[in-house]
Amino acid sequence: MSLHLSIIAPAAFALSVGSPLTSAGAQQAPCAMHAFASADMTPEDAFGSSVALQGGRALIAARGDDDAGESSGAAYAFAWTPDGWIQEAKLLPDDLDFEDRFGTSLALDGDTAIVTSLRDDDAGSKSGGAYVFDRAGGAWTQTAKLVPADLQAGDEFGTKVELDGTTAVIGAWHSDAMGADSGAAYVYQRAVDGSWVEVAKLVAPDGGPGDLFGWGLDIQGSTIAVSAVTSDANGSDSGAVYLFEEGPTGWEFRQKLAPASTVAGDRFGGDLALDDDTLLVGAHGKFASRGAAYAFRRDEGGLWHEVGQLFAADGHPGDNFGLGLDVEQGRAVIGAEYSDFAGSNSGSAYVFELSPSGWVETSHFAAPDLGPGDQLGYWVDMDANHVVVGSRTSDLFMFEGGAAYLFGLDGCSLYGAPGWIELSSGGQQTLGIDFGADRAGLVYLVLGSASGTAPGIAVGGVLLPLAPDAYLSFTATNPGSALLQSSLGFLDADGDATATFQLPAGSDPVLAGLTVHHAALAIDPSLAAIVDVTNAYRAELLP
Repeated sequence: MSLHLSIIAPAAFALSVGSPLTSAGAQQAPCAMHAFASADMTPEDAFGSSVALQGGRALIAARGDDDAGESSGAAYAFAWTPDGWIQEAKLLPDDLDFEDRFGTSLALDGDTAIVTSLRDDDAGSKSGGAYVFDRAGGAWTQTAKLVPADLQAGDEFGTKVELDGTTAVIGAWHSDAMGADSGAAYVYQRAVDGSWVEVAKLVAPDGGPGDLFGWGLDIQGSTIAVSAVTSDANGSDSGAVYLFEEGPTGWEFRQKLAPASTVAGDRFGGDLALDDDTLLVGAHGKFASRGAAYAFRRDEGGLWHEVGQLFAADGHPGDNFGLGLDVEQGRAVIGAEYSDFAGSNSGSAYVFELSPSGWVETSHFAAPDLGPGDQLGYWVDMDANHVVVGSRTSDLFMFEGGAAYLFGLDGCSLYGAPGWIELSSGGQQTLGIDFGADRAGLVYLVLGSASGTAPGIAVGGVLLPLAPDAYLSFTATNPGSALLQSSLGFLDADGDATATFQLPAGSDPVLAGLTVHHAALAIDPSLAAIVDVTNAYRAELLP
């Protein structure tokens, strides 16, 4: 397609005179991009009971699915394509049985997924288990089953699972390691041959009966955080979180967190999330279950310090704010599954941004078709500027069949998959543009930056969320290049278009670790004016 230069001129001119801003401006309210549902949903499947999102893929559990008997469970893999989200596979373990609750928790990292069965019985009734699935050639296949060597009946291994590269951590909240139901967490490492090896069993050094250590957990790099949600550190069921670091001799206890402001019933540790030197911990029982979240920061010596508390400005007792949460790059999404946003116990979620003065609530959102009893916000998972939120008792598709919603935190108009490109093998990221039908027929121009999204540039009355640099200038003056294909064109009847960011095999390895962002402008040629802009979407460049 060729376009007259007069159409490109408004964008090029605006970019040449646009001025960087001192701040990114007002935040856009999150908006619903997609409602996930399984192709074979039946009533009471509880689809959305656990969720994961990464790089244009989503993994969503339906622990009430009954393919192998009542509440045997299932997990569904979805992939984003230029034509939208498609269901790739239904994941079922080879030994699934009645009441296994497969899908209690799940984790996704690249082409590997781990899904737990809280009540699998290989080591006795309700001992638990975890299954590894790998994706190759577009197909998902079970490749391993994880069962700790010392697992006992009733341990319920699989309370929570998290995966970071080749390391997984899995909770067993009813383990009796330090007394009845004191809890434990197991660390697995993937070997070079692809097998999984149990390398550590973590317990609270001061744990006791009924602590439920392993209720919540997360891993990032050499750090693991595990909660004991009913620990009595500051009163009955006040809760605590334990930090472990990987050292020369293995995983070692580092620090216990039990803020002085926690009291009986707070359940500090109902959920938690790590992001570099930030730790966010929910306390859904605080203030008569209105709920709260605590933010911690790691200092240069490796110790964690409380730096703030997060509350819902319009919260009410019983909301359970903080039971589902995630944090990434200075932004947090926190669910409140019993919020009455759209009727009794409909649920909702909140966005917080880290500012120079601390964490600030920027929006309160829910699905547009939410109804009473849907419990949106029980499970939350973020990826870049998107979040998927589970609604396990939603009646949207059928009675308590459940649903999961994808929200764009900066608006809904740009999404890409996958979220990374490997420099050695090359690859591409497909960018889907959606300005809406009211922009049909307008010109779009995709631009990029290798320097981030802040402070942004004021262009033609809109804020382009890209930092000025050489790549931005290149994409503005070389539309349709081999690097950024189909970056200039006309929006279709739905206001949609597709562009492709592509790198050849053997690209310069010095680029590894770089994050490239893209955003699109909508240009009205009849007005010679820029009339709209998308959010920015990132691509991680890997070795």
